Amino acid sequence: MVATSVDLTASKRLAATAARLWTLAVRFLLVFFLARYLAPEDVGMYGLLVATIGFTIYVLGLDLYTFTSREILKSPRVAWRGMVSSHFSLLAPVGVLGLSASLLFFAGGALPWSLLLWFLALTPTEHVGYEVDRMLIAMSDQLNASLLVLLRQGILPTAVIPLFLIAPGVRSLETVLALWAVLNVIAVAVGLGLLIYKTRGGDRGWRAGLDWRWVVNGLKVALPFLIGTLSVKALFTLDRQAVAVFGSLADVGVYTFAMSVAAGLTNVLAVSVHQFSYPRLVTVAHDRDMAEFRTQSRRLWIQSLVLVVLAIVGVLLAEPILLDWVGEPVYARHAWLIPVSMAVIGVYNLSLVPHYVLYAVHADIAIVRITIGALLAFLVGIATTLLSGGSGLLAAVVGVGAGSMVLLAGKAVAASRLAPRYFR
Repeated sequence: MVATSVDLTASKRLAATAARLWTLAVRFLLVFFLARYLAPEDVGMYGLLVATIGFTIYVLGLDLYTFTSREILKSPRVAWRGMVSSHFSLLAPVGVLGLSASLLFFAGGALPWSLLLWFLALTPTEHVGYEVDRMLIAMSDQLNASLLVLLRQGILPTAVIPLFLIAPGVRSLETVLALWAVLNVIAVAVGLGLLIYKTRGGDRGWRAGLDWRWVVNGLKVALPFLIGTLSVKALFTLDRQAVAVFGSLADVGVYTFAMSVAAGLTNVLAVSVHQFSYPRLVTVAHDRDMAEFRTQSRRLWIQSLVLVVLAIVGVLLAEPILLDWVGEPVYARHAWLIPVSMAVIGVYNLSLVPHYVLYAVHADIAIVRITIGALLAFLVGIATTLLSGGSGLLAAVVGVGAGSMVLLAGKAVAASRLAPRYFR
C-alpha cells in the first residue's frame, strides 16, 4: 500500500511537471513564431499588453494569496472552504474597482486604446486563473493546477503555431488575443469547479461570505507583500514603458522578444523546482524543523543554480540558429540583448531562493524593504544609462539588472541573518 501511494505521488508529480514543461516549451516557441510572422510593432504591442496585465492582476489580488496559501498549508481541509470563500468575497469588489481604475493606463498613453477590449477581457480571467492555480498548489494538488495552466496558457501556442504555419490569413495579433480570451474563460470555469469540489464538506458555506477577522488578518500580512510585489513587477512593466518612451514600438518588440526568451528560465524554475519546494519549505518552517529547513534551502539553491547555468548555456548555443530562422533583421541587429537578458533574469531567479526562505520564516518586512530598494536601483539604473547617452533598450536592461542584483544580495543577506532567529 505504501509503495503504491509513493508511486502514485511520483506519477502525479511527473504528470504535473510534464504538463507545465509542455506549456513552457510551446510558449517559448510562440515568441519566435510571433517574431517571424508579425511585425515588430505588433510584437511590441503584445509585450506592452502582457506586461500591463501582469502588473494589474497583482494589484487586483492584493497579494492576499500569500496569506491564504500559508493558512491553507497549515490548516485542516475542513477549514479550506471558509478561507477560499472569504478570499474571493474580498477580491471580487476589489477587482471591479481596480479594473475600472486601470483605464488610466489608456488615458495616460501606456497602452493604445485599440487594446482596451482585449485588456478588459483578459485581465480578470488571468487574475482568477492565477488565484485558482495558487490555491490548488497550496492544497498540494499540483497536478490539477498544472493541467489548468496547460489549458489556460499551453493550448494557446499549441493552436496558434500550426495556424500561423498553414493559414497565412489568420497571422495577426487579434487571432492570438481572441484564442487567449476564450481559453481563459474555459480554464476559469473548470478551476472554480475544482475549488468547490476540493473544499466540499467545509465548516463554513459559500453563502457565509467574508470572515472579517480572517480578512483583516490576511490584509495585515498581504498588504506589505503587495508593496514589495508591485515593486518587483514594476521592474518588468516600466522597463517596456521606458523602451517605448525613449525608443519606438519596434524597439519594444525587440525587447519583448529578448526578455520573453529569458523569461523561459523563470518559468522552467517555477515548474520544475519552486512549485514543489516552497510548500515544503513553509511546512518544515512551521514545524520548527531547523535541520530539514536547512536541507531544503540548500537543495533549492543547488537546483536553481544548476538550472540557471544550463538554461543560459543552452540559449547561447541556440541563439544563432533561432535568429536566422526568425529572419527579421531588427532582431539580428540587437542579438546582444538576448545573452544580456538571460544573465539579468538568471540573477533575478537566484534571488527567489532567499525570497522563499524569508517567506517561510515570516520575514515579510525584510522582503518589502529589499524590493523597494530594488525598484529604486532599477530607476537609478535607467536614469544613469539615459543620462550617459545610452539607448532605451540598454537603459531598460541595465535597470532590471540593477534591481535584480539588489534583490539577490539583499535577500541572501537577510535570509542568512533572519532564518536562524526564527528557529530559536
